[in-house]
Amino acid sequence: MMSDSNKYNSCNCLQLANGEISNITAEFRMRCKDGTYKWILSRSKVVEVDKNNNPIRLVGTHTDIQSKKENEKRLEEQKEKLITLKNNLDNAIDIATLGIWEWDPINDISIWSDITYDILGIERNSNIKLDMFEKIIFEDDLELHRQQLSKCLLEKVSINFEYRIVKDDEIRTIFAIGKPIIKNDIVISMTGIIQDVTDYKIKEKELLDAQKIAKLGNYDFDIANNSFTSSLVLDEIFGLPQDYNKTFNKG
Repeated sequence: MMSDSNKYNSCNCLQLANGEISNITAEFRMRCKDGTYKWILSRSKVVEVDKNNNPIRLVGTHTDIQSKKENEKRLEEQKEKLITLKNNLDNAIDIATLGIWEWDPINDISIWSDITYDILGIERNSNIKLDMFEKIIFEDDLELHRQQLSKCLLEKVSINFEYRIVKDDEIRTIFAIGKPIIKNDIVISMTGIIQDVTDYKIKEKELLDAQKIAKLGNYDFDIANNSFTSSLVLDEIFGLPQDYNKTFNKG
C-alpha cells in the first residue's frame, strides 16, 4: 500500500496503464505489514499492447532502497552540520581578524583571503608573487622570513614566527603560521594564517616598561616538575640571563 504522499507516482502508474507513457521509474514509500513505511524504487515497462495500442501487459521491479534513503538523510544532516561549522569558523576568523593564505612554491602562485589582503595593505585579488610580497617586508626581517620559508620547504615542518611589514608608511608586526602540504615527499603547497599583532605588541611593551619602572617581576613555579620561569624584569632584578636554568633547591 502506497503512502498518501505519493499521489504523483500513482498518477504515473495510471498514465502507464492508459498507454500515455511506455515506462516509468519512481521512488515512493509503501506501508509494510507492521505499519511502518519503506522506501521503494519502482521500474515498470509496457511489454505488450493490443491492436489498438493499449497496454495489456506490464513488467517491473521493486527494489528496497530504505537503507539508501537513510544514508542520504544522514549525509544531508552531516552537510548541514558542516555548513553550520563553516559559518561559525568564518565568524570566528572575522572576529579574530585572521588572514588565510596558501602558496604554491613550485609555480609561485598565492591564494589569499580578503582579510589577508587587508592585513598586508594590498589591493584585494591582486596577483602577488613572492618577490612582490617581499617588498612590503621590513628590511631587518626579510632574511628571517626567507629562513622560515626555507625551513618549511626543506625540513617539511610547520613554522610560526613574527615579522614586520611596512604598511601605509607604518611598521606593523605580523604573526604567521605555516604548514607544508606534502605529496611524494615534496612540498607542493604551504598554507596558514596571519594576524596583525601590532597593538598587542605595543601593550606588551607598555606593560614591560611599567614593570621595569615599578621593579615588579613575576614568576611561575611548577612544583611537580621543579620548573621555574620568570619575567625579564625579575631576571634583571637578580642579574640573571634569560636562558638561565632556574630550579628551586632547598637549602
